[in-house]
Amino acid sequence: MGALVEGNNDPYSSGLVKAAPKAEVFSSDGNWNCPSGHTRIFIEAFGGGAAGGGGNTGGTSGNDGRGGAGGGGACARGWFSVAGVGATLAVVIGSGVSGTTGTSGVGGTSTVTIPSGDTILSAFGGGGGAAGTSGDAGAAGGGGGTGVTGSSGSGTTLGAGGKPTFSGRTASGDSAGGEGGYGGGGSGSTVRGNAEYGGGGGGSMTGGGGGGSLYGAAGGGAAGGEGGQSNNYADGGGGAGYAGGGPAGDGKTRSGYGGGDGGGSFNDSNGGDGGIPGGGGGGASHGSGAVTSGAGATGEVRIFSW
Repeated sequence: MGALVEGNNDPYSSGLVKAAPKAEVFSSDGNWNCPSGHTRIFIEAFGGGAAGGGGNTGGTSGNDGRGGAGGGGACARGWFSVAGVGATLAVVIGSGVSGTTGTSGVGGTSTVTIPSGDTILSAFGGGGGAAGTSGDAGAAGGGGGTGVTGSSGSGTTLGAGGKPTFSGRTASGDSAGGEGGYGGGGSGSTVRGNAEYGGGGGGSMTGGGGGGSLYGAAGGGAAGGEGGQSNNYADGGGGAGYAGGGPAGDGKTRSGYGGGDGGGSFNDSNGGDGGIPGGGGGGASHGSGAVTSGAGATGEVRIFSW
């Protein structure tokens, strides 16, 4: 399907934009019908965010009992011609994951499909945070990729970022291209991955800020850390964490441009929810009764036509 894609994936620097587009935003499944006379389409899709992991009331000190955070959904973009893809497109929105007291599942995949049944664009969801145990923090989920869903944390084994067709990754888990950022690890880990088009990885450990993403959605924070921020290649900056004085803050929701921020985390508090579209949920801290993680946000598809 590569022949259907037309070069530059930024509508504002491509030179193709000569007038204001007609924009339609999908937050639920539906069909897009091309306006009369329009010949070019730019599509931006975001996968769903994963929830953080639940806290364990048996953990009483250090990292014990703290749930890892959820990864953010990826962003996939592309230019298309109406002549190449047709005048009607089927849109499916990747679901977010509800907050939990256990280990989160993965965020859903957002897709755009043409009348022939071929999918021309997919943005995959983030991996879920693992629940904390009485002896250790749960590992965080990886961010979604443009080719594969991020994997969930398992025990203290961090979740990997979803893969694209190409990527580059640093030793700290940061990613380039369409690969999702790696999640933070268990006790003592300082790994939390930022991403370019992939979703930011969730945070773990004490003060584990969620990974940011330049174009995708950000990961949640854990153990008092802030959620990650979309439009940013650094951890933290999203939903409030310990420095905000509590409780955990929800990630910022963005409409029309950019992904959602990750939810924050606060000691002895439920996790903050990820922002729409695709933000990862914050991990729950240990404490008496405050053990539910923040929810991952639903994905979104934006279609612009000229």
